[in-house]
This record gives sequence, C-alpha cells and structure tokens, in this order.
Amino acid sequence: MTVSESAIDRLEQARGTPDHLPVGQLLAFTVAGFLAIMTENMPAGLLPQISSSLDVSEAIAGQTVTIYALGSVVAAIPVVTATRNWNRRPLFLFTVAGFLTFNTLTAVSGNYGLTLLARFVAGMSAGVVWGLVAGYARRLAPPHLQGRALAIVGVGQPVALSLGVPFGAWLGDISDWRAVFWIMSLIALLLLIWVRLTVPDFPGQAPDKRLPVGMVLLLPGVRPVLLVLFAWILAHNVLYTYIAPYLSGTGTGLRIDIILLVFGAASVVGIWGNWIAGGPPFARRHTPQPDCLRRRSYPACDPTWVANPSAGRRGGMG
Repeated sequence: MTVSESAIDRLEQARGTPDHLPVGQLLAFTVAGFLAIMTENMPAGLLPQISSSLDVSEAIAGQTVTIYALGSVVAAIPVVTATRNWNRRPLFLFTVAGFLTFNTLTAVSGNYGLTLLARFVAGMSAGVVWGLVAGYARRLAPPHLQGRALAIVGVGQPVALSLGVPFGAWLGDISDWRAVFWIMSLIALLLLIWVRLTVPDFPGQAPDKRLPVGMVLLLPGVRPVLLVLFAWILAHNVLYTYIAPYLSGTGTGLRIDIILLVFGAASVVGIWGNWIAGGPPFARRHTPQPDCLRRRSYPACDPTWVANPSAGRRGGMG
C-alpha cells in the first residue's frame, strides 16, 4: 500500500517537530476531560440533595448519571462520524459550549424531566469530546512524545474523580448542589476562551481517508478491547453512581468525600504509568523509520495506517 505525496509530506513535517510538548495547549484538553467527568459523576456525590430538591427518590435521582452516559453513547459513533470533516477547533468549541449551556440549565431547573433532558444533551457533548481530544492532542505533539501528550490529556479524569467530585460533594453539603453546576458552567466559559485564544485549528478528516465503522470493528483486537472497556465502564459507573446511598446504608460512618478521594487517587497511579510508558525509551520503538519514507510505503512507517490512513499530526479523527 502506498500513499500520496501530501501524506508523506505531513509525516516528514511531523518528524521535524521540535522536541517539546505544547503543555499549555494540551492542558486545555485536560480541563475538557476534567469537565466531562465532573459533569457526569457530580450527581453521584449529591444524590440526597438532588432527590430532595427535585422531589424524587435517590434511585430515580441516580438516573441523572445514567441519562448522561446514554447521551455519550448516542453521540460517540454517529455524531463523531458526522462531524469528522469539521475543523477541529470549531467542533471542540461547540462541545464545550454544550457543557456551558446544559450545566447552566441543570443548575436552574426545578423539574426532573427538564433536568434529564439537560443531562442527556450534556452527555452528547461528552461523547464528542472523547472522540475528539485524543487525536487532536496527538496532532499537537511530536511523534515520539505523543504518548506523553495523551498522558497529560488523561490527567483531567483522575483529578476530577479524586479531587473535583469529592470537593463538589463537600460543597453541596455546606451550600447547595446547584452551586456546583454553576461552578462547572464557569469552568466551561473560561475553557471556551482558553481554546479560542491558544489552541491551533486543524482540518477534519478528508472523505477519501475515512474507514467505515464496520471495517474498524473487523480489525484484529478491536472487539476484545471494546468488550473489556464495556465491562469496566459498566462496573465503574454502577459503583460510583450509587456510592453515596450505599455508604449511608452501611452504617460505617465513612465520609463520601474521603471515599471518592481514594477512588480517584487510584486512577492517578494509572495515569502516572501512562506517562512513564508514553515517553522514551518506550515510545522510541514506535517512531517511524527514515527508510520507509524513501520507499513511500506508509504501513512500514506506522502500522496504524490500516486503521486510520490519515493518522499522525496532520491527520486522524482528532
């Protein structure tokens, strides 16, 4: 398999990238991940307050997390696929604006049905974020540091779990749960400004570079990975969503904010492992070799070409 001269030129440009990470730009994606996880899981630490305010049971209030996850599932494939030819920065700004709009709507809503609708659309924004940030971040980094770039982007998730959600639960205890969603709306507004001023734009994926979803599912290893992820996310969300009422029923007196802190701190260890594995000498094994450029045979440079022909700094879904 061979590729066009423009694809090789893009790869050669990526190979000439300065040996540093644009940390300030990558941290914008970190905050986006933080915001997505906070928006998803914040009700888990506030179920008693939310159920009382909306006059529903805690089990019913827990569906605000479920409906958010459902929105993410709905958006993950069809919306990301439909928008993959969009320029990356406008799409990123659009999804962050979704967090701003629908977290604000959640904060002002006194109706359970309206709250569910706001949570569903906010979940759709999260689905687009997860389909966007990894590829976008890779395009900002030199090839041999793309693993570390992804580690920086991934820090937002354990920070949200270990610090953000426990802090929100504590804040909801001493004030009102709606204040937590107002704070998340403020974070989204600041992130909009940050992205617009500092993060460069990239073109979307050209139509002739796309791989049908059905072909992606047939790639070796994809289906087992998806199965493992499904089982892991299912178990995680069931435990995390109902951890507050579960602890209340145990009679142990354990504090929800402390338990959430421990839960999220364990994730930080995993991100630290990604950082170690994402930089030299580990990443050096995957750096494209110069001779494959001379042969103009891209699969010899990067086996991910089969899965995504436009992968690399200037291509890819992100």
